Amino acid sequence: MGGILKDCMRFQSFYDEIERRHPSGIPYTEHIKEAQARYARADPKTKSFTFIHCWLEVRHTEKFLSLQEAMKQSRRPSTSDKRATPAEDEGNEAGQDSTPANSSMPAAKQDRPPGRKQSKEKVKRNGRGVDECIEVWGSFVQMKVEEAKQKNERWKEATRIEQKKLEESTRLEEKRLEIKERRLMWEQEQKIMFCDLSSMDESQRAYVRVMRAHIAAAKVASLNSGASEHASGAAGDDVSSA
Repeated sequence: MGGILKDCMRFQSFYDEIERRHPSGIPYTEHIKEAQARYARADPKTKSFTFIHCWLEVRHTEKFLSLQEAMKQSRRPSTSDKRATPAEDEGNEAGQDSTPANSSMPAAKQDRPPGRKQSKEKVKRNGRGVDECIEVWGSFVQMKVEEAKQKNERWKEATRIEQKKLEESTRLEEKRLEIKERRLMWEQEQKIMFCDLSSMDESQRAYVRVMRAHIAAAKVASLNSGASEHASGAAGDDVSSA
């Protein structure tokens, strides 16, 4: 017996047991989910049932049903090994004595070939099985599509959150570098503005004086720009209030 067929028969046994326990009206997809869970729990080393499409194709075929029935029969305890009671032994002996030696058992009654009505019923059952198979397979595919869609949505949401975190981290890093750069510039300006010129030669003193003038001009321009912006803002407030 092939490995796929063996797995399908094993899964069918779980499915039949679940279908017997549950009342009618429950969707087949719920039965399939529970059967898959039981299949995986039956053997920790075994992965989940991955041949659902094969099972849906063969579950209603005559060969598969006959193999399934044979497997069920093999699992039932045999009654042929039971020993006969003494009373049964005596009855058997009496029956043998009363039976003529040359008597023969009647031939086994042979099954009649199926008629047209039985053939039509079989075709109808097979047709219902195919329709049921198509319905279950469609529901299963729809379920997988929904799961994939939800997984894709979760992935998009996680990606968006990670992107937002990365942008925020980049902004904070740029802000930190800007503050560090301003601090270094301020320290350099402080050294230039308050350094001792007496220990320098003439060229060094000239350079420091030029840098001091440049720094002072930049500070004055910055103060004037801030004052003009403040004045324009105040004027705008006055106009709006008027």
